[in-house]
Amino acid sequence: MVVRRNNASNLTNSNNNVTGKMRKSVIAIIGILTLQCLSYGKIKVLKDDFKNQTTFSLELYAYTNSISRGAKTLFVTLTKTVTEGSEPIIKCYLFSKFTDHDPPLASSAFFKLDDKKIKIELQNSKNSIEGYRFSSWNSYSAEVILTKELQNNLLNANSLSIRFYSGEFPYDADFSPSDLLVIKELIKSKL
Repeated sequence: MVVRRNNASNLTNSNNNVTGKMRKSVIAIIGILTLQCLSYGKIKVLKDDFKNQTTFSLELYAYTNSISRGAKTLFVTLTKTVTEGSEPIIKCYLFSKFTDHDPPLASSAFFKLDDKKIKIELQNSKNSIEGYRFSSWNSYSAEVILTKELQNNLLNANSLSIRFYSGEFPYDADFSPSDLLVIKELIKSKL
């Protein structure tokens, strides 16, 4: 005598297998995203024996406050290059994405340190277009060299916000107190 399982039992087992596979996929994706985000907020050190220099780098990001045109994410990379016998150079690289309908990144921005607003001129601005099936995004980047005065202002600040513009539309990226602490750590770092 042959015993057959009923169709409902087979369907239940099939659904359980699919659910289990989806659950594993979601866990794997969350794990990968978490590992990618772990590098943000940590100072990395790169020693270059050929150039006889050490570079400290720090990657941060902040979401902007939403305005009528939406919100953006501002990515910031700070690098401090130390070469024996010369003054260290600290650069701040800013990066954000805009839709193809947004105006381009303006040539200036502001650092707001506590209540003090400091205008900064953006240098080496770049634009690259990323196309998708139904839209395209413009990736804008620029850099700022942190002067000694700006470094001192950052060291004495309790809060940091960066205002950047898409044309005339302002976006404010507020950084956390822990972000500001690690920026101060990078500024103070030595060989």
